[in-house]
Amino acid sequence: MMLSLWRSFPHRLKCLLLPIRNVYKGGTCHGAAELRGMQGLADIIYTLEYLWRQIQTTVPKLVSAAIILLVGYVVGRLVGIVLTGLLKKFLGLDKWVKKKGLLEEIYGISPSGLLAGLVKWYIYLLFIGVAAENIGSGILTDSAKALVEYSPKLLAAVFLVFIGLVVGSIMKKQVIGSTLVGKEAIG
Repeated sequence: MMLSLWRSFPHRLKCLLLPIRNVYKGGTCHGAAELRGMQGLADIIYTLEYLWRQIQTTVPKLVSAAIILLVGYVVGRLVGIVLTGLLKKFLGLDKWVKKKGLLEEIYGISPSGLLAGLVKWYIYLLFIGVAAENIGSGILTDSAKALVEYSPKLLAAVFLVFIGLVVGSIMKKQVIGSTLVGKEAIG
């Protein structure tokens, strides 16, 4: 069996390589139709090989991006916890806000928790940008960079709103404590 297959191999190879009708007179090659069928098979094999190469290059990038995201999550959580502790215990931000009676002005939100949360999410966004760049996706990288560039503006806006609420509350107390005419309309 193997010997007969070996003897017929060169003729079949000629049928595959030469686009001539009925290359082998013995009838084993059926001409252009068989050649087209083998070309289709070659296209399928090429496509599968290309898909396998893409998987081999993409999976390590995805694994490294997942590791980067995991490290970013851990770093963000740790920085958030440490920053909350620093703002609460060492700076006494929450106690100062409560002592000044500003807690209801900022809707009961802990200012140290808010600032620590914003910093934590900024770190998350930084690591998301690094992971997207590692994957090599232009759209993800551009979106992550835009978010990272926008985050400091958001942090500044939240800080300015907080300062505005504090100054507004102080001004309200000053006006209520004064002897101005019409102070009942203000507060």
